[in-house]
Amino acid sequence: MRRPATATEIVVSDTDGGGGAPNGGAAVVGGDSDGKEGSAIISATYATDHTIAGVRSLPPTLLLPLSPSPRTSPSPSPDTRTSLTVYFDDRVIWERTYVQLLLEGPSVAVTYVPISTAQMQGKLGEQPVVEQHPNGGGATALVLNAMLSEEWTVSEKMAFSRLVRRLSPAVSVFCSDERGHAGWVHATLVAYSKTTLRPYGVYTYPDATVPGMESDGRGGRDGHRGTSHAIPLGYMVGMFDDHYDARRRAHPYTTTLASQRRYAWAFPAELTGKDREPMLAAFQSWAGAPYTAGPRNATAAGAAYEAAALVLNSHGNVVLDFFRLYEASMAGAIPVIVASAADFRANFGALPELPPWVVAPDWAAALAAVRTLAADSDALNARQRAVSEWWWRVNDKVHRLVEDSVVGRKPAGI
Repeated sequence: MRRPATATEIVVSDTDGGGGAPNGGAAVVGGDSDGKEGSAIISATYATDHTIAGVRSLPPTLLLPLSPSPRTSPSPSPDTRTSLTVYFDDRVIWERTYVQLLLEGPSVAVTYVPISTAQMQGKLGEQPVVEQHPNGGGATALVLNAMLSEEWTVSEKMAFSRLVRRLSPAVSVFCSDERGHAGWVHATLVAYSKTTLRPYGVYTYPDATVPGMESDGRGGRDGHRGTSHAIPLGYMVGMFDDHYDARRRAHPYTTTLASQRRYAWAFPAELTGKDREPMLAAFQSWAGAPYTAGPRNATAAGAAYEAAALVLNSHGNVVLDFFRLYEASMAGAIPVIVASAADFRANFGALPELPPWVVAPDWAAALAAVRTLAADSDALNARQRAVSEWWWRVNDKVHRLVEDSVVGRKPAGI
């Protein structure tokens, strides 16, 4: 990491995670969820008694040589692409952009059809879902938010089961079941879809059943079950621009080295609740390490990830898995998480590859681990590269699985 400037105080005022103390002591960037400006003064004692205010300009950006696996196959002409109608639950908001990224590709022509909860429940008076593919007989996909589906009535569940059976999706994406309460939805998707993608891979729903399966005498799609695969949660809509993925793939050497980033660590979120207080207390004791912390809007949070070498991650609302882990990985930062080896594997072992994040049994051990890592710039940059390449490699695997399922190739799995 950069050596701190000799100072006893640094005053920082920043709105988007792009400012801070590039050469100074511990810095907090405040603000609220709207990204409004905040400021703080954090004391940091060094060898001399000089005081500076504000920040200095950064040196020219040093670039990290990444090696993601770009999608290099030539784009087919439009008339040879496989048409895909995606029935997209209008409650899927947070990870909308990420899911679209997984579904779209050079071999697929996508048409999105919004679908409401009432339509999936077969409510009277609601416009029925189009049963004949508007794209002329191509494949279908279904993206839905499973939250609150455990509250559906038996008749609503049966209607949903009939809908999925009629659509017979090539791909279904099962979002937002952080509590693991929607096993019947997952079972229905797996029964009637070729491929089902599920964030929160900690849940496998081994005892879940499909509403109406016994009564209709079917054993699922073409008499057999499809496959279910755990995928990353993705990232918050609006955090990165629409061309972020394509730009990073076209220019894979544009990530600033972790050892040259503005902040040693970042936590662009609310500072209280869950286990955040002991996490922040531990890392604020890291004398001389510039950091940014506090809530801000999605775009500013993404900028904070890109400006930090390390991103702290508290426990999710229910399980260990959390969007920030993947957002930081995409932005070229190194996530830091506290978990036992068993808990870490239970939450992330179902992903195509186990992520190379910094994992420690408690926050004191996490701080010791990252301080050792930060003291060796080559090791820090190597870990950053491992995380970045893991992110792109895993998403390429998921995308290939989706494309295989849509165009009719036998999915190779991930």
